[in-house]
Amino acid sequence: EFGRSTGGVVNIVTKSGSNEMKGSLGFTMTPNDLRAKTKNQFYADNGTPLANKLYAFNEANQTDSMTASFSASGPIIKDKLFFYFGAEQNKTDQSVIRGVNSSATYTAAASTQSTAWQEISTSTPRYLLKLDWNLNEDHHLEYTKISDRVTQDRRYFGFNYATLQRTYVQNGGQKFLNWGPTPVAAQQGADVDIVKYTGYLTDKLTLTAVLGQTKQDHRQTPAGYDPSLPQVLSDSTSEVAGLGPYARPQGVTGSLLVPGARDRNQGARVDLEYKLNSAHSLRAGVDQNTIRSTAGSGYAGGFLWQYQKATNPADKLDGKYSAPNSVTGNALAQQGYYVQQIFVNTKSTPSVEQNAAYIEDRWQVNDKLLVSLGLRNEGFNNKNGDNQSYINLPTQIAPRFSASFDALGDKSLKLFSSLGRYHVPVPTNVAVRAAGASLYTIQNFAYTGVNALGQPTGLTSFS
Repeated sequence: EFGRSTGGVVNIVTKSGSNEMKGSLGFTMTPNDLRAKTKNQFYADNGTPLANKLYAFNEANQTDSMTASFSASGPIIKDKLFFYFGAEQNKTDQSVIRGVNSSATYTAAASTQSTAWQEISTSTPRYLLKLDWNLNEDHHLEYTKISDRVTQDRRYFGFNYATLQRTYVQNGGQKFLNWGPTPVAAQQGADVDIVKYTGYLTDKLTLTAVLGQTKQDHRQTPAGYDPSLPQVLSDSTSEVAGLGPYARPQGVTGSLLVPGARDRNQGARVDLEYKLNSAHSLRAGVDQNTIRSTAGSGYAGGFLWQYQKATNPADKLDGKYSAPNSVTGNALAQQGYYVQQIFVNTKSTPSVEQNAAYIEDRWQVNDKLLVSLGLRNEGFNNKNGDNQSYINLPTQIAPRFSASFDALGDKSLKLFSSLGRYHVPVPTNVAVRAAGASLYTIQNFAYTGVNALGQPTGLTSFS
């Protein structure tokens, strides 16, 4: 029945309403005052100036967390239509060290300590709605809605290892939705919708059908970020005297998660179960998933203006591109001044189509031994942003076997065994680098001036 994992499946059972109205309230909290202190970390006794010195000051770390919840359930139409609704709010506030000491005298440069402390606020509102409709005694319809969104706000502050004191002046930070400092360490939630039909067609034949989807939006928003402002990179050697220092209003450098990043998973499955006799219960089914993603990264602000000055304005750049003084009539270019516009972007919209079919026989050999024999075929078709297949594996045969033995016949001692083949799909994010379209362009311009945003004016392209 299950696939696309190495044998581990999380199977969630949700509550349903009944003819009786019910409700609950809950609140839990874990205050920092009731936590043990986190231990400091020290350099090893390794014979260097840093031997036994403080590495990370952890004892001032603080974490407060709380969860508030409630639920309600009951009949909408007695004996026919029922609801269950549960919701909770998780909130965690942390104030923790972010940077480590790198100086034997605890006097590292102020720039390396300006963001060494951080405050982290994580909020996870989630809820579950379940509707059950007994169409009649043989046909049942249910709808499940799950919402789980993780937002995190990280704010950076200074910390002085010489005084072991933090500051309260913010020096940057980032906000995340269903994301994290790295994808590996990310906290992610999703919006889930599931519709399921169960039909008892005969005393021996049962049909189930499921339609569902999950939706995950991912956002990364650094503090002070303005997506309309490109990055500016320059120094005193590349700036024109009298025009510098060039402004850098875009305080965010490097690359960010692409705008509109998301994952969508739409799935459907149909299962049949037939009770052949007292010894054999046969099951068969098919399922299909389609996953679509928008992923990748790109320069914060869209691109980078990087100012340069050639040592010899008449020399070709990199030995092959036009020289700056090829731009006639431009006094700055004749002196070797120019600017590069650099784009770096790995945005991609990969997808994967997954389908499977299985058949299974649950064989009650005798009163003590139950054997399950099954065969599953898995298919994967991974596509890049141009909808072209780069991995297409339509036939992945997975035989399965398991046995359960009631050793003493009274269910007090059971022996289990299983043997099977499992196929793990290739995630869509592999396509971003392995099969996606990457953009990396550098274009050289002569310029005549610089505006208040640090951006060049009077541009003339010369490569």
